[in-house]
Amino acid sequence: MSLTTDRKSTAELIGLDGLLPDGFRLLASCFDAHHTIGGGLFAIGEAVEEIDRISSSGLCADDGLLYRCLWSADGSPAELVVYDETGVRRYHRLDNVSTPHDILVVDGNVLVAATMQNEVQCVSPDGEVAWRWQAPGEADSWHLNSLARYRDRTVVCGFGEFLRRRGWDENGKPASGRVVDLETGEPVLEGLKAPHNPYYDDGTWLVCDSATGDLVEIDDTDRDQQRRLALPGWPRGLVAAGNHLFVGLSPHRHAATSVETAAVAVVDRVNWSVVGVVNLPAREVYALALAPAALVEGARQGFGANQTRVHEQGQWQMFDRLGVRPRRLWAVGDPLAEDECHASITLDGPVVDDAEAGGLLTLDCLVRNTGAGMLTPAPPFPVRVVHRWIAADGTEVTTQPIRSALPQSLPPEAVTRVPVRTRVPDMPGLYKLHITLAQDDGVPFDQLDPDSALVLDLSVVSGHPDYEALSGFGLYPNEVRAACNSGGTVSDVVRTLLSRPSGTYNGLTLGLVQEHGTGAFVSAVAAVLRGSASAVEHMVLAAIPDYDDVKLTGAEAVALALHRCGTRVAFAYAGTSELALCDALARVGLLVNGRGDRESLFQAGGASRLSAGTGAAILHGARGLTNALGALADLRRNEMGTLAVVGMPSTGSQPFLPPHGEPDLIGVSGDFAKSWFELGAVPKDDPRDYIEEFGSKLLQAIEDVRQAPHGPVLFALPQDVAEAEWLPLTALPLIPIAEQPANDERALSRAAELLAAARRPAVLIDDYALTHRGVQAALAAFCARTGAPVLQVKYRARCVNTKPASVEKNGYDRRAVHRRFERPTADLDAPVPGLSGARSRERSPAAAVAKIGDPRRRVRRGG
Repeated sequence: MSLTTDRKSTAELIGLDGLLPDGFRLLASCFDAHHTIGGGLFAIGEAVEEIDRISSSGLCADDGLLYRCLWSADGSPAELVVYDETGVRRYHRLDNVSTPHDILVVDGNVLVAATMQNEVQCVSPDGEVAWRWQAPGEADSWHLNSLARYRDRTVVCGFGEFLRRRGWDENGKPASGRVVDLETGEPVLEGLKAPHNPYYDDGTWLVCDSATGDLVEIDDTDRDQQRRLALPGWPRGLVAAGNHLFVGLSPHRHAATSVETAAVAVVDRVNWSVVGVVNLPAREVYALALAPAALVEGARQGFGANQTRVHEQGQWQMFDRLGVRPRRLWAVGDPLAEDECHASITLDGPVVDDAEAGGLLTLDCLVRNTGAGMLTPAPPFPVRVVHRWIAADGTEVTTQPIRSALPQSLPPEAVTRVPVRTRVPDMPGLYKLHITLAQDDGVPFDQLDPDSALVLDLSVVSGHPDYEALSGFGLYPNEVRAACNSGGTVSDVVRTLLSRPSGTYNGLTLGLVQEHGTGAFVSAVAAVLRGSASAVEHMVLAAIPDYDDVKLTGAEAVALALHRCGTRVAFAYAGTSELALCDALARVGLLVNGRGDRESLFQAGGASRLSAGTGAAILHGARGLTNALGALADLRRNEMGTLAVVGMPSTGSQPFLPPHGEPDLIGVSGDFAKSWFELGAVPKDDPRDYIEEFGSKLLQAIEDVRQAPHGPVLFALPQDVAEAEWLPLTALPLIPIAEQPANDERALSRAAELLAAARRPAVLIDDYALTHRGVQAALAAFCARTGAPVLQVKYRARCVNTKPASVEKNGYDRRAVHRRFERPTADLDAPVPGLSGARSRERSPAAAVAKIGDPRRRVRRGG
């Protein structure tokens, strides 16, 4: 149903006498966002009473107190006023809230729908913000407005889960409105158009479906709409009392000739019909609340509880009062003459040098009226702040049209602060941003006066740091940025992130979601969209499919397996047949570009020297592997366990041999490796046996890498197998955790006994052992306690390292020790020169000894 403002057929009521509970009044909180006849707080009983003329929005009566949120335009702080029966009891300035809508009191805390900030704030009794629920997206992208209780939960109402500012308008005002659970982010109600004021009671919902002009009743069991009632205006503000409903009505906000006022419609809940309307002397009504008459009097007193101050101020104000209420509170926006179209605009903050491509840029500006007329935001021709982007070649770049309203009327030389929001061009580069004023249906001021514009030189850059938050899920920053720009809603973005360009599920990303957990993925998406995790959780979980329906490519399966088995780096010199492998490994954060196939294999072996399987290599299928055969043999000889994945030509081109392949390449090259595995084409008819074979070979290859004696293992994957989606995610074999060598407790105990009984313990160590993490520190501690000398095997002409640097580094003279061992001694308990005091952790300088004999005569050379 289309919105109508026709009230001619509706009975006009003077008040609500007989329709309200005894001793109560209906309070109407009204505001004027477009500077016409103003807002205020009004009490309706037998008639309409003016409490004050201060524009306000949210209103809530709870536990003997009346909570009221004063309206503020974009860029100005909102105010929270709390009344008791005497007057104002508390006042809090809400610095990070502008264009506030609803408030709701829960357990003494005040929840505020901060519409421009796109969030719900919880304000504690001391005025501090206890927590925030941040909807993802730009400022005012969801248009959060009303708060309500649903059983033991709190829900918030919005126009839709859009990502761009005022996304509901930009997307054609669809039926995307929803009521969302703050705790889970789950939509409780959906399919509404600009909904406000959800109210739940005894299994039934009532909602103002404002853009249709209807009041809607919805059954909570199946969430089906039971009935609709067309109302003569924009419904917003809802109170239930007995068999009657009271619904706030507002005229069309943007109708230039509209001078209608707000009203309250009385609805018979049984007959589902409008009984009549009570007109209000204000432009728009936002909230309604039932309050005891005594509390209404407290609101009337306001800050006037101190009668002495009120009397003194009243004497001064008496001389300023004319006694006549004007029809309009602000000036009318008549067309401006050319000499009135002048302004000065300056930045009210730091200079901005760059902006994110496609993002929303906010600049605080000071606007001064330097013309001869009044600049007013009032209709029918309001003055607004406008902008345009000029590219480096001088052409104007079209972006989302965003106009910023003046927060107040400006007489000549008056100044006001305006937050200017502009959509940044999508293409990176150098631009000039022109900010000026324009009256509706008029030309920009700077076309009449070039000095009436602020011109900024800006560098538009791509991406923002938060795009990196999803790198742990196999997504490149440019892909995340493209997804964020792919659609208007959060759900669109998440579905794009979880899909390939072809439309199928993104197997690698979903495999990493499965591995890291959905909670981690929800947090990463929230970081990218700059919202609370609870705000996006439901949409993310709804977009994740059943893992049985997800398929991996062969390259993704290998990359996930390496990632899960503990491989920390994979080296590759990317060619053709292995590009899919390189891409998959880059997405899981393992890829490092090598300088050649041979060099990449050497690097993988070096990375795996201390722990088998730490490094891996990707080799090209023909010339790359043959070039790396020397490295393969070296790794085998030195027992370095690493997996070398060979990107083979596609199975369709392999029969044509060079340059597409080499005959029996893997079988011949496998003689240089510890073991090798080669896969053929995926069967088109029934791949179940092939899937099992793939998993078995992949597991065996990883196990061969881990098991001693270590060595390199070849795993050959054809290009078509690597690129095609054929392996169900759930069929990827689980990678067992590498077994850690168990300590032989009996051997350790025996060694301790031998050490305790030894008179001259000595340590003979291979230099290979010293490369292991922690060995040198443990060896130093061992020698400090036992006084044992360390003899290091040297695979050269001598068996003992006698370099002076080694002597100095280890703190004792091994040459002297060696000489001492050569001389016969009758006293085996005599102290060894150079080691006296070792047991007391003291070392004496090396003693002068005789020339050492040729060690080759007594000790067999190693190596």
